[in-house]
Amino acid sequence: MRRARPFFRILVCAAVLVALLDPALALARDRIGDILARPETFDRREVVLIGKASALDPRRSRRGNDYFTFRLADETGASLKVFSWGKPAMAPGDRVEVQGRFQKERRGGRYTFTNEVEAVRIRKLP
Repeated sequence: MRRARPFFRILVCAAVLVALLDPALALARDRIGDILARPETFDRREVVLIGKASALDPRRSRRGNDYFTFRLADETGASLKVFSWGKPAMAPGDRVEVQGRFQKERRGGRYTFTNEVEAVRIRKLP
């Protein structure tokens, strides 16, 4: 019985270390379908989503800043638009994890965007 205690302590320490090193693992993963069903509940909230990327659209702003948008679809087919600054490090069809802030409605200049996630981190999954 005494041998089990050190193993348990090591296991708990490893779990805490992983959570500290990768904050996305510590967050509960959200479902796209839940967000679309109740967007007001998730408005301006940090979300972590996993899905398949499609409709990848890299662009450059008038000020010369690179950005891109894409659709993120889960296994049920529900999808959201994702916006991110920079250049994409993935291709259509890749499975990715997106961490960012969901906004039910966002205005950018003369445009209004609805049900969109502004990503702070996008990680390609195996």
